[in-house]
Amino acid sequence: MSARRSGFILLTALWMMAGIATLATLVLVISRDGIYASRNRVDLTRAEWLARGCVERTRAAIGEALADTSATRTLVLQWTRLDRLVSASTAAGVGRCVVELRAAGSALDVNDATDDQIRACLAAAGRSDADALTDALLDWRDSDDVSRPLGAESQWYFSRRRPGPRNGPLQERRELRLIRGFESASLLDTLLGTEADPVAVNNAAIPVLLTVPGMSLEAAQRLIDARQRGAMVEDLLQFSSTLSEAARDSMISQFAALSAATTIEPAAWILTATDSSGHPAAYSTIEVRFVRTGDRAAIVRWRNW
Repeated sequence: MSARRSGFILLTALWMMAGIATLATLVLVISRDGIYASRNRVDLTRAEWLARGCVERTRAAIGEALADTSATRTLVLQWTRLDRLVSASTAAGVGRCVVELRAAGSALDVNDATDDQIRACLAAAGRSDADALTDALLDWRDSDDVSRPLGAESQWYFSRRRPGPRNGPLQERRELRLIRGFESASLLDTLLGTEADPVAVNNAAIPVLLTVPGMSLEAAQRLIDARQRGAMVEDLLQFSSTLSEAARDSMISQFAALSAATTIEPAAWILTATDSSGHPAAYSTIEVRFVRTGDRAAIVRWRNW
């Protein structure tokens, strides 16, 4: 009886020791996860402040660019070529920060563009699958669940365990990467967007310019040529007089619609700054929209992710 009792006590002690060891391991795992979570939050906070610093340095560079005007450097000219001026400034490029500055109106607004405009832009960019890309984009933003001939609706996405269509306007240009066919099309990031702005004729690329009523390939190429010389077109009517008869007639015949759809100087600039902290790195991105108020740039929108 004594031996049995001793064996029972020993077995109980072993179970207690195993339970204590399991509990200790659980506490260790929870503590470790808590430490990692805290460290990740610290890294994310640090990355955000680094990105904020990058935004402020870029703001300083923008201020310098707008202040540097003369008889040959008008305020409008400086504002129009702001991306080139800031990229040449030492005030913006510090540390690991990645800065992108793009003119509002340099990309086609996919929420407002027609089928033909989207297709024309993609075709001009050299995409042989322009029809399929267009259908997929239109299926993503429309309110129904009926697939176009070359498109993709919720069934296609769900069968591949991917987020389904929004069935409404895209919220930001990063959402394009969720659409079938746009997953790795980095070139299209510069051509398509979600900013509802008129096309900036002195900043947009040829595929975007060709979506404007009355804009011929000749006219679009002439605009690019002027840009590369460091000049800008200040009057589209006067500019049309330098074109061939066919290109001029195309522009003049739709001049009212062309004027309504374009702007000489960008309505705003969109700044995106990304920085990181920690190992593995935690990233923070800030997107800011600037508008010009006299000789200053004012922030009218701020986004973090």
